[in-house]
Amino acid sequence: MNLTGHWTGLLGQSDKTYDFSMEVDITQQGNLFKGIARYVTGDGHEKYAIYNISGKVTGNEVRFVDLNITDENSNTNGTWYWCKKIGIAKLKRVGDSLIISGTWENDNYQVYFGKELRQGYGCAPGVFKLSHYSPIKKTELVRVAIKPVFKTVEKNNEKVKLQIKKETLLKTAQIASKRNTKLKTTIEVQSDNIQLEFYDDNQIDGDTITVYFDGKALIYQKALSFSPLKCSLKIQRNTDHELIMFADNQGIFGENTAKLVIYDGSQAREVSMHSNMKESQSLIFRRNGAVVRKP
Repeated sequence: MNLTGHWTGLLGQSDKTYDFSMEVDITQQGNLFKGIARYVTGDGHEKYAIYNISGKVTGNEVRFVDLNITDENSNTNGTWYWCKKIGIAKLKRVGDSLIISGTWENDNYQVYFGKELRQGYGCAPGVFKLSHYSPIKKTELVRVAIKPVFKTVEKNNEKVKLQIKKETLLKTAQIASKRNTKLKTTIEVQSDNIQLEFYDDNQIDGDTITVYFDGKALIYQKALSFSPLKCSLKIQRNTDHELIMFADNQGIFGENTAKLVIYDGSQAREVSMHSNMKESQSLIFRRNGAVVRKP
């Protein structure tokens, strides 16, 4: 299995009462890989550090070492330092996700004060766990018996890609339609065009979502993280618009949780949304003057 891609999870340290959120972008060639890892403290102060890392994959064993820090914001007048780590872990598949879980320890009594590497300081060891959405590709999960509808393109291979994308979206929509959908709330807005941003709420653990607006997929199988998933909605008067958050998978820590930020003109509000493999959650957007739908 190739590790190339975006990984999210948590890192713990034996002398800390909180965990670090962890995001890693990996590029693998052969059995060697390199990556960029971002750690953020879970103590409410959100100190972060960005590392260059490298590693090796042997079968289902993964080893890594920190190389250097490229950016950080500890700003604690020399009282805080970042550990230089070496780690060893096991790689396994759980459903549509790849999981790396293992232990780490200090690399030869080396730490970083800011970006500066110093010797002679110890770090307590810890554990970490990462998840990467990587579904097994099976033709029978993609192909759906529908009449193909193609845009006019010159190359046959482009036609095939367009057809497969349409079939994949339809398959996801069919699954979504069979799940229960629970209405969270109705939101009245002032603008005819609003902007949405989806973030992972609380812990980044590999949650992947599809978002439907009035039955049309606006966000398709995207992982929730620190970076927002953005989309815009057109809101008409006299119409209730339904937005559904569908879980494509479940992260390491159970059901998918998202923080949704809604920008309505000069106003902004936050809504927490949840979904799992049995139930989706929805919102109704209503512009002032809309007619309420009867049940």
